[in-house]
Amino acid sequence: MRKNLSKFPTVILSMMLAMSAISGCQEKQYQNQTESSQNDFNTLDTVSEISVQNVDIPTQILLEAQNTDNQISMTVWCSQQESALMTELIQQFEETYKNDKYEFDIKTENVDVSQSERLLENPKDSTDILFFSSERLAEFSKVLLPISDDYYSKVRDENMEHAFTCAYDNEFLYGFPKTPLTQSLLFYDKRVFDTEDIGSLETMIQKSAEQNKNVLFDLENTFYCLNIFFSSGVRSAGFDSEQGLYAARTICQLVRQNGKGIKTYLDTESGDSGNEWANGKISAQIATLAEKENIVNAIGNDNIGVAKLPTILINDKEVAMHCLDGYTLAGVNAATKYPAAAQALAYYLTNEDAQLKAYEELGIIPTNENLVKQNDTIKKDPLMKAYRQQSPNTEMINEKYFSVGLSEFVKRIEEAEGELFNTELKARLAEIQNKIDF
Repeated sequence: MRKNLSKFPTVILSMMLAMSAISGCQEKQYQNQTESSQNDFNTLDTVSEISVQNVDIPTQILLEAQNTDNQISMTVWCSQQESALMTELIQQFEETYKNDKYEFDIKTENVDVSQSERLLENPKDSTDILFFSSERLAEFSKVLLPISDDYYSKVRDENMEHAFTCAYDNEFLYGFPKTPLTQSLLFYDKRVFDTEDIGSLETMIQKSAEQNKNVLFDLENTFYCLNIFFSSGVRSAGFDSEQGLYAARTICQLVRQNGKGIKTYLDTESGDSGNEWANGKISAQIATLAEKENIVNAIGNDNIGVAKLPTILINDKEVAMHCLDGYTLAGVNAATKYPAAAQALAYYLTNEDAQLKAYEELGIIPTNENLVKQNDTIKKDPLMKAYRQQSPNTEMINEKYFSVGLSEFVKRIEEAEGELFNTELKARLAEIQNKIDF
């Protein structure tokens, strides 16, 4: 039943304006989740049944401002690297939505993606907008505002498919995609390898050994160890399957070659992989985008090459190497006083223009499909090309994988120098499987 909007308290109205348009079978579930958020954060009294579709965003922002002395006061958490860019984008946002009936007071605070868990500790007295890793969506969705229908179709249509789907939890969309974050790529020293060498891990190991160098494949890190298991087909078959045993045998084989063209762990004394690159010990590394800066600082931008992951030998067959896929997302705190304004700003900070600026000024690659397909500079960027080529062989991150003991499993293999019988491998794989709910 439609009611007169003016009779509702403005804070209730503003929340409904920002969140009312989830359609179809999701609507009732969405409303239940909204009511749960109210209980958690006490941002509203009782939500009445009210239809407010087709109310434009400037009007939504105006109504929110009227409830807080005609001012929109918000905080955006962002990295120090992006602070200047975010300030510039915020100023443009304020100009876009300016109105003589209210004022904006939007500030930035330097909080990196890795520190965004601060929101979970105290949501009510936290930021309005933050950037977080999609691999932690299950945690953050409990304190984030689901994206309203004002932006749902835009996020879906404008971004890469995985960037869109990774922002889902329990059938609701919680994040505005900003940039790829955790997809693995191959970074290599162009002085060691030719382009025909980098297609096969076995070829790279052999050529590295000839030059007393190693490919760094940190299998003690669960994130990278999963590459082998997923490449073998464990995602559908399970760790305690034949495919799981094939993957374990491959790890054993790589460990037996430690120091002879490959290295399966990162020295804790070295601090980070950049030090080993600088010391001339590393010829290539399977790493995420975040590692690029360390490698560039160590060997120089002219010497670094980037490509999709090489094939790997599993059960005597060369197979494409898979990896985990994750993204940086912008989210809106469910406890914000300005749900409509905060979602409008979160979208503005991650839309096509914002992603183009981030690429041009900071080299941050986009998730926006139009930029990826139409912008010639981005299309030709080696990092972007490698990312696109690897994308078909990616698996969405499930945080449960990181608590099943894969790191300990690899360390046990290293202790045995790769010489473990199938009986022990199978027993340990069964223990891992028991901890995972596929």
